[in-house]
Amino acid sequence: MIKNVKISFFLVMMLLAGLFLPSGKAAGYSIDVFTNQWTAENSGDDTKNDSSNSVISGGRFYSYTSAGLLIGNGESGFLANPSVTSVAGLSWSRQLYAGMGAGFERYNWSVLPLFGELRYKNKQYERLPMISFRAGYALPLEKTHDGNRYQSTGNTSGGVFFSPGISFRLAGKSGTILMAEVAYQYQEMRLNDVKYIWDAGSSTNIRYYYNRIAIKLGILFY
Repeated sequence: MIKNVKISFFLVMMLLAGLFLPSGKAAGYSIDVFTNQWTAENSGDDTKNDSSNSVISGGRFYSYTSAGLLIGNGESGFLANPSVTSVAGLSWSRQLYAGMGAGFERYNWSVLPLFGELRYKNKQYERLPMISFRAGYALPLEKTHDGNRYQSTGNTSGGVFFSPGISFRLAGKSGTILMAEVAYQYQEMRLNDVKYIWDAGSSTNIRYYYNRIAIKLGILFY
């Protein structure tokens, strides 16, 4: 009788453990993780602390700085204006990158772009380019700009922009990569154009829509 009670109590405890202990999927681990961890601990391999070798990997810091030209038509015809940007953020498994950036760019007047960035690279196909997308707002660095009319000037304003692009790896080892980047960039800006006639003036709000091709070289640190 006592033996049967013990066996029943043991079975009940095992059943309760199966019901209330978290499964591998819910707890955020798998059998492979335990197997790899046990192997590393018993072999003296330091790779058990490397997040890239674990199924569970947190975000790692990255930065990307690029410089190049914005190419397109402007008020004076074909233009190639400078663009320099820098981004810092986190990467996951060296595939997905998310960060915030700023820089210096030139259109009819100079602006300070502030933006968010997403990047993705499929590690299974190394020859495929890295794709990226940026979106944000550009602040004017010049308060005034000569208007489109004779004896006129105006107050500048910034505007929204977005930029999808692709990047190709040129050289570099793991952790530091030299990249070539080609992107399309759309930018909006505004100008309150004021024409002075004697002591009076008339104003006109002008909105600019820029379509540019960005060609840059960049360095990715991760």
